[in-house]
Order: sequence, then structure tokens, then C-alpha cells
Amino acid sequence: MLNYFGRRILLMIVVMVGATLLAFTVMDLAPGDPAELIALARYGEELTPVQIQQVREAEGLDAPLPVRYWRWLSHVVQGNNR
Repeated sequence: MLNYFGRRILLMIVVMVGATLLAFTVMDLAPGDPAELIALARYGEELTPVQIQQVREAEGLDAPLPVRYWRWLSHVVQGNNR
């Protein structure tokens, strides 16, 4: 019986990690530049590449993909909507 529950818990962990990877990948592959959208909301219509780069650095969008996934996952686990 303990073996059954152990396998189920391991399978649940694998499914949860797979689901979060899928959700993150879909959001990352969505069209548009998130830094540009955030900069548009902050600065208005007249954007400069410097403003977009500043937003990209401030929001961590310039980090490698595994680092961004880890940050996103930690926010999801904590219940943050960022």
C-alpha cells in the first residue's frame, strides 16, 4: 500500500512540473515582446529602445530561460500574480 502511494505522489510531482513547463512555454512563445508591452503601459506611445531595454532588465526578461522559469515558478507557488 505504501508503494502505491509513493508511486502516485511521484507521478503527481512529474505531472505538476510538466504542466508548469507547458504553461510557461506557451506564455513565452506567445507573440509580442512583453518588455515592449510593459513599456507602452508605463511610458505611453513614444518609446525608445533604451526604455524598452530598461524595462527588460528591471523585469528580468533578459535572463536565460531556465532562470526566468524558476522565478516564474517561485511566484506561482507563492501566489504572486507577477
